[in-house]
Amino acid sequence: MDYKEQSVCSESSCEYESDSESDRENGDEKEKTGNRKKKKENTKQEFSIKYTKSNIVITTSCMEDFNKIKTTLSERKFLYHTYSTKTEKTHGFVLKGLGKEAKIEEIKTEIEEKGVKVVSINQMTNTIRPIFVVITNYEETIKTITKKRHLASSIECIAYKSRKEYLEKRKQEREDKKQKNRYIPAPQPQHNPWVKKQEETRKRQETSPEQQQPQRQQQQQQKPAESNNVENISGITELVSEVNKLCYNVVRNDRDGINPAGSTAILIKKGLPFREIRNLPGTSFEKSAVKVGTDGIMVIAMYNKPTNNISERDLKTIFKLDRKIILLGDTKGKHTSWNCNRTNPSGTVIKNFLDKYDVNLHFPEKPTHYPGNNTSPTIIDFMLTQNIGNIERPVSIPKLNSDHNPVITHINNIHVDNIRKTIITYKNTNWKEFRKTLDTKIAINDNINTIETLETETQKLTQAIQHATKKHTEQITININKDKLPPHITNLIKDKNKTRK
Repeated sequence: MDYKEQSVCSESSCEYESDSESDRENGDEKEKTGNRKKKKENTKQEFSIKYTKSNIVITTSCMEDFNKIKTTLSERKFLYHTYSTKTEKTHGFVLKGLGKEAKIEEIKTEIEEKGVKVVSINQMTNTIRPIFVVITNYEETIKTITKKRHLASSIECIAYKSRKEYLEKRKQEREDKKQKNRYIPAPQPQHNPWVKKQEETRKRQETSPEQQQPQRQQQQQQKPAESNNVENISGITELVSEVNKLCYNVVRNDRDGINPAGSTAILIKKGLPFREIRNLPGTSFEKSAVKVGTDGIMVIAMYNKPTNNISERDLKTIFKLDRKIILLGDTKGKHTSWNCNRTNPSGTVIKNFLDKYDVNLHFPEKPTHYPGNNTSPTIIDFMLTQNIGNIERPVSIPKLNSDHNPVITHINNIHVDNIRKTIITYKNTNWKEFRKTLDTKIAINDNINTIETLETETQKLTQAIQHATKKHTEQITININKDKLPPHITNLIKDKNKTRK
């Protein structure tokens, strides 16, 4: 800042205001004349004074006078303001990455030892991690500090060196784990293949069209043989695949297109009746479906592409197909509710659907997917069920050569839908006749002195009650494998029954 800028002194006076007391008495004259030049013994050159309504503006001609006046005003504690010079300006830097136990005095000492001129250090408040603001003089800039090579990003930093050594070690370990290809050097060809091809082309060009016709026929006769070999290989492959599936029936949904990845399949143990569900409604994910038993459970296997996000419409379409449904497979849905470290759009849709509708989630405790890019394992293979009870918690098993673990669960009492139980109902009991029968069967014994006598009389009383119950009550048959209603439905039924009473 140029030293000729104005310096303002307000609400106070100083010795530079005027030469004598007579000047103060002539205030009106000063306002009329405007600027007045003064010269004192302790100033090098003349300086001007301008009187305004509430301030006094002092303008100097050289930097030395400017500093003298400012020093005098500061020493006498006058209230004033002026422009900062270049040497008075400061620079601020933000310091991050230090621990909570770091102290300002230690930080200042450490920075000054590196040759940085520090004015002050302050710690910012309301921050998650400690952040310090370092104020330096005008000489310290980014360039000067970078030249000192003591920043955290410098290769001389201890933290940078240790991190670099750790990353290089990890990289070497990953390279060592990879199985190196074993190359067997091929023998050198006796003849140059390019020369041989050129020779064949020259001979073919020299051959007459009559001679080329038998060669074409011979080549056409060789093509069916090659085609037959391909068909045989394909047939053998399918035969081996079917042999591995002897104990199960397979319902498959192969993907059409260039990319063969994905697709779904369901294996049903032979002897278990089932029916394949065809013409399923369209969804954004791939699926296969079967219905186990005549009026049993619909099982739907699904696969969701990594680039696809499941929608609520997809889930509504699936769970409207039947009353009892199991939807399971690779959903690609991640949410913290089933122990994933983060949430994605598909996981959010599934979580909101579970909160809105009467659908249950079944997931294992351990991760089901271990990515090959060293990212965190997640749980993306699980089951969604509707009106299905007695399901054990799924278990992720670390088997098979895949980045996905098999997930196993058991459904108990799946074949007991028609089992009934006989119970006693007291709804239509004739209690008068019940009491008469009970009175005729009970003989009171007033002489009970031993435990054996007490046991005998207790047994007689029990037999009398059972006889009266069998004679005067009804027995009804109930279905013990009813679907369990949701709690809010059960509460509504209870409220309705109370209202009727």
